[in-house]
Amino acid sequence: MVMYEGMGFGTKYFKSANELIVKNPLGNHENENANTLEGFVKGSDALSKIQENLKNGEYVAGLPSSLMMSCAGAISTASHGNIGKNGTLSNSLDEIEIHSPSLGLIHLNKHDDFFNAATVGLGVLGYITKMKFRFQKSKRLIKSVRAIELDKFLNELPSILKNSEGVVLQIFNQKRLILTTFSKSIQTDNFDLNKTSLKKIYDIGENLGVKLQRRMSSKQKSFLRYEFTKYFPQQYLIPAKEAHLPMSSYSANSKFMNKVNINSHEISIALTEIDSFLRLLMKDWSETWINTLSSNPITIRFTGSDVAFLSPSFGRDSVWIDFLTDKDDGLGILEKIENWHLSSGINARPHWGKFFTPEKYIFSDLYENFEKFNDIRMTMDSAFSLKNSFANRIFRS
Repeated sequence: MVMYEGMGFGTKYFKSANELIVKNPLGNHENENANTLEGFVKGSDALSKIQENLKNGEYVAGLPSSLMMSCAGAISTASHGNIGKNGTLSNSLDEIEIHSPSLGLIHLNKHDDFFNAATVGLGVLGYITKMKFRFQKSKRLIKSVRAIELDKFLNELPSILKNSEGVVLQIFNQKRLILTTFSKSIQTDNFDLNKTSLKKIYDIGENLGVKLQRRMSSKQKSFLRYEFTKYFPQQYLIPAKEAHLPMSSYSANSKFMNKVNINSHEISIALTEIDSFLRLLMKDWSETWINTLSSNPITIRFTGSDVAFLSPSFGRDSVWIDFLTDKDDGLGILEKIENWHLSSGINARPHWGKFFTPEKYIFSDLYENFEKFNDIRMTMDSAFSLKNSFANRIFRS
């Protein structure tokens, strides 16, 4: 297991250096009956507990792919998922109960002054004992998958975001981009390779420069499936509460997912900067550090703006770019990526739960309420007792 300091999730792949979101250092004040209160879960519960509380036709927007992390850890680091129209997971919170050193046990809702600091609090404001999430209503979502060219994607992006609950773009190389959208209504005609007329298959194959036999083998179908998605998206009707699941490129690669040296550097940029960022990424693709990431794609997700002071999506519709590597020198590769985007002039905020170098960022410039957060921290923990070496690198205390 590769270990590094960070406000991570405590999942199989990322180990948290901040035990405040896992173990309460202030004593046992957790409400043992929290799970019997309608809609509430314990802060120390795994995210899977939320799924257990869902009724038929409900889902939680912003739920991350991994349900192994704690509920408190997930919101404290502004974790997010495939369904991001309403922001990160922290934006789906209605109420939290937090035990702070200076104020004791306090209950906060979204109308309280401290709520927007405590939701993404990085563990330095107190121990979150319980929380209540806001559920969305929808029994089914339409998952649509298609290949797309960069220019077409950028041109269609405003319409894609308007009509989708969630948008995920996977970049495998400069020419292979796969777009996945989640919507409540069908956006395009469905295409089933097995049920399409032979004439249409032959016509498309001829346009692609592929000569087809009268009978297509399964190997031929598999070979053409990616090319066909350029013209006909594959669409699936899925339970809404399963929309958080990883993209197929990850889940299908069990050998990759079982590795123990997976590392990630993820950044959040303003939606208005996505065009310039993606074009710069494509221009610099030949750089060694991009080619050596792994066989898995760079994954890009979209979220609405957040209200939490230290959420990387605060105050702006955001794009999250996740660089994932399984290489032995993965942290070295990710550091080069970090240096690359920092030198690009893009206003990037790092994901609190992934690898990054705190000294390279001026957080008071990135977050307009950073000093206000520090003032609230002084009120909730006047002795700064909730800290560790990693928190000290962020707050300089």
